[in-house]
Formats: sequence, C-alpha cells, structure tokens
Amino acid sequence: MASKPKSLILSAPLEIRYEIYRYAWTIPIDPIKHFEPPVLGCLNESYFKLQLGQLHTLVSICRQMREEILAEYFQRTQVYLQWHYWPFSSVGLRNMPRPGFDAIRCIHSSRLLTHYTRHVSLRWKSCLGSRDSEGRRINCQHWDWLLELEQLKTLELVISNKWIHFMDRLRMNIPGSNLIPFCSICFPKLMKLQNLEKVVFKVKFDDNPTAAQKQEVERSEWFAKTKKQVSEMILKAPNQEEQQPTYLIEQHIGALDTEWPRSFQI
Repeated sequence: MASKPKSLILSAPLEIRYEIYRYAWTIPIDPIKHFEPPVLGCLNESYFKLQLGQLHTLVSICRQMREEILAEYFQRTQVYLQWHYWPFSSVGLRNMPRPGFDAIRCIHSSRLLTHYTRHVSLRWKSCLGSRDSEGRRINCQHWDWLLELEQLKTLELVISNKWIHFMDRLRMNIPGSNLIPFCSICFPKLMKLQNLEKVVFKVKFDDNPTAAQKQEVERSEWFAKTKKQVSEMILKAPNQEEQQPTYLIEQHIGALDTEWPRSFQI
C-alpha cells in the first residue's frame, strides 16, 4: 500500500513552517472589540480566548505540527499575570461588582498554559491591599499557579515605583529591617519556586519620570536588596549572570495592557 503523501506545509523547510505558524497564531487587535472598558489599552477576555482558541486549533491538526507549534509558541511567548483590569480593587472597594477581565480565572483554567508556559510576567502588588470579593489575598493565588507550571524558565516581576518608594521609606524608618514585598503566605511559596533560569525585575512607573528619577528608583537600596534576595532563592545559578540565557519574546498573552512597555527580550 502506497504511503500517504506529506502535506504541503510539512514538506516545507522547518524555518518556513515556523514563519507560517507565527502568522497563523497571531490575532490582530481590533480597538473596538478587544479593549476592555473603562481602561482603554487593556485587552479583554474575548481577545484572550481568541488567542487560546487559535492555538488549540493549530495544535489539533496533526501530531508533528502539534509538537513543532507548542515548542516554538511557548519558547517565544510571555504570559502576563495580574488581577482584574478594573482599577478600583483596593480593600475598601472590594465588594463592588467589577466587570473586568478575570485573568487569574482564565489563565488558571487552561491546561495548555499550565503544561507548556515557560515565561511569565507578574505585575506585583502589595498583598495587604489586593484582595478579591471574598477577602482572599489575590497575589497569593498567583504562586499556586506558578508552582504548577511544568516548564517555567523565566519570571519577570513588575513592581510599581510608588511601592518601591514606600518600602524604601519604611526601611529607612525601621533600621535593620528585612522588608520584602511578600506576605507570610506568599513567601514560603516563593521559596518553593526554585531552579529558574532567569528572574527579571521591572519597574512600572505610574507617571512620566525623567531619566534621573528612573535611575533613582532602580538604584534604591530596598529594590537592590529585594532583587538579590529573590534571585538567590529561586535561580538555578544566582551568581552567574553571564550564563543566564536570553529569550526573544514575540507573543504576549493574558492580562495585558498594551500601554505598558512590553518585554520583547528577557
């Protein structure tokens, strides 16, 4: 019996197939359909579901394409984590109905993301003020999901410049203190997240700072100490920066605000 001829796409060179895959999984952003009100620039749940749906369709075609697409997609994709886009998520307003995109629920429910995610960007907020409608600490739930990831290689922690200023001032007022941005629930989970290839810290500025102001925040004593402490806990080789790999990021998925400076290299 004659063997079935190879499909046209599988007959093409691997690099050409990768180019086709990248084109196929990229979903153009429609400003009317895909932005989440009231915060223009925040992509909504429908866009996230389109991204995942397209990926599921592509990996369902055949086994060879599934293996190639999953390897290439997650090598170049960073998953963004934060809570609702709705800006009023503080303790005082936590009982208000918030129509925003519940990123945690959507991301956590995807088995594909759990099995294959390699790069994560986590927008960090104070555990004390970030709670859901039932009063549970929101940030603590992120670590549960991160600990489930089977192939996690890099973690980008995004911290607000206002939070860095606050912690720096608090540290100055409490000499000898060892303040870190993690609560008693998050900290033990963080310590279990070991053997990552790379941890990157990024400052999210809420205004338009000058170069000098940026430098001042990024060189703050508390920020420098936190970076060192966290890296030593969870990196595979914390003192060997020259051995840390560099990954090119072409795809962003999850709780993404298009107005943030996205990472295209980590």
